[in-house]
Amino acid sequence: MNPGEIPGECRYCKPRTPPLSPSSKGGENDFTISQPTLRLVFSWRTMKNLQKNWIAIGAVVVFALIGGYFATINVQEQGEVATATTSGENEVQVEVTIDYAGEVDKDPETRSVSIEDGFTAWDVLKNAVGEENIEYKDHGGDMGIFVSGINKVKPEGNKFWLFKVNGEGADVGVSAYEVQNGDMLEFVISEF
Repeated sequence: MNPGEIPGECRYCKPRTPPLSPSSKGGENDFTISQPTLRLVFSWRTMKNLQKNWIAIGAVVVFALIGGYFATINVQEQGEVATATTSGENEVQVEVTIDYAGEVDKDPETRSVSIEDGFTAWDVLKNAVGEENIEYKDHGGDMGIFVSGINKVKPEGNKFWLFKVNGEGADVGVSAYEVQNGDMLEFVISEF
């Protein structure tokens, strides 16, 4: 290094420009990054467009993931119902009666359901009236599912939907009772 020379610069190189300086060719929001072999012009407008594109791409990815999750859940639920309605060797025949017991102006409804052996009364009820027509709460575990409304009829006060098997009040909940061939299931509005 010669006397009077600035450290980091050589006497043969052009004087260094600041790393970020306003561009002489662009507008007031354009900046130039200068290096001995590299010169780029960035516009704030370009940077904002890139940012908007990344936000849009991120939103599309999030929506695709959420949609895929719900599509998978829906396919699994449809598969369960489809399994319950297929006919096979291990099929049982069950009758389901919905008795409104004068709560509304509807006659009792009885439906025959064919379902694979090993399914529960809950599966039979969903098959008979459609899950979208049942109001319920799943307490999980031994408590299972509590049916609070069927076909838009929800008993009020001290009334509830009583689950019966072959004319007797069931000892277990609707989601725990495994149906047998020839069972007669009843859902009757009753009082405590």
